[in-house]
Amino acid sequence: MKTNHFFRICAISILGIYLSSCSTNYRMTTRINEDGSLVREIYAKADSAFLAGDMTHNPYMFNIDSGWRIEPVKTMNTDSVSAYQKDYYVKISKNFLSVKDLPTGLQFDEILRPVVVPDESLQKHFRWFYTYYSFKGIYANISGKIPVSIDRFMNEAERRMWFQGDFSTFAGMNGFEMKEEMDEIEKKFWTWYSYNMYEAYYDAIVCFDKQSGNSPYLSKLNEIKENIFQIYINKGTSIENLDIELSDIAKILDRHLNTGYYSELCRKNEKAILEVCGEKVKYIENLINTLFDKHIEYELIIPGKIIHTNAPLSKQDTLVWKVDAMRLVADDYTIVAESRIVHIWAFIVTTFFVILAVYCFVRLGRLKK
Repeated sequence: MKTNHFFRICAISILGIYLSSCSTNYRMTTRINEDGSLVREIYAKADSAFLAGDMTHNPYMFNIDSGWRIEPVKTMNTDSVSAYQKDYYVKISKNFLSVKDLPTGLQFDEILRPVVVPDESLQKHFRWFYTYYSFKGIYANISGKIPVSIDRFMNEAERRMWFQGDFSTFAGMNGFEMKEEMDEIEKKFWTWYSYNMYEAYYDAIVCFDKQSGNSPYLSKLNEIKENIFQIYINKGTSIENLDIELSDIAKILDRHLNTGYYSELCRKNEKAILEVCGEKVKYIENLINTLFDKHIEYELIIPGKIIHTNAPLSKQDTLVWKVDAMRLVADDYTIVAESRIVHIWAFIVTTFFVILAVYCFVRLGRLKK
């Protein structure tokens, strides 16, 4: 019995997420006030049951307690709704005394932690002429949760470019040079991805084979693992090469060892292998189905004039980042913004005292004469 084409489904899912920029599930707006307090608003698509008060139809990634205000957003045919609100049908909002209070009390599926609970901070510095605000949000990487590290295949600059859109290391390249570089990095990505899929099934077979205690080939499996991947699996260029099943790995083992043992093992025990030893397979599938389909348009409104940010997009006074699990595969994804408020009164007071000091100095000089 074949499995459910897990590899192809996952590959298509990841590619779709990576290439698509219009699949946002949520829009989250953080409005910071001058005193450091803030309002958080989160927009999502909701069904009529949720809008009628049925919390079992909660469209959000965390449980909503009584502190959140729930408001339906007017339909997309209503002119009063702004262009980028029209895809959302419900808004929840809550006031917080400070950024430190943001994650307090949230209940959520632990696998969603990387996108639900970023490490956010706000520093406020008063100076005579200005007040400076420095905001930072860190979405933690999920590299430790993935069986095979991307570090084996990409360096830091390649990872940041491919997963997070940071092209700073590649500045100065022309189109031909950039395409060549991108093609090479894409091959590395698919090699890494296919190795994770390969290892999940390979390790499941090894685990079950070890438990059976009857294998004449068990001692060889760890030794030949890398060679088998390079010879039979490492195509690394297209989705078509990733349509791998548990039975395919068994056939490859038989071919490499000149036997029929593993095909027979999988034919009789495929369901048991995945149930008993398919932990990595289940985890990756859960990661894909639960985490990789969550996308957030993170908006920040911070007091004063923006003097520095890494936001790729801004709408008037609103800074915008796209946050999804793909950006968290290898490294932390950090969003930053710095702003300042001008103290007009400080300039007025300073000017007054400067003029007064000059006047006194001139007056004293005349009196001495």
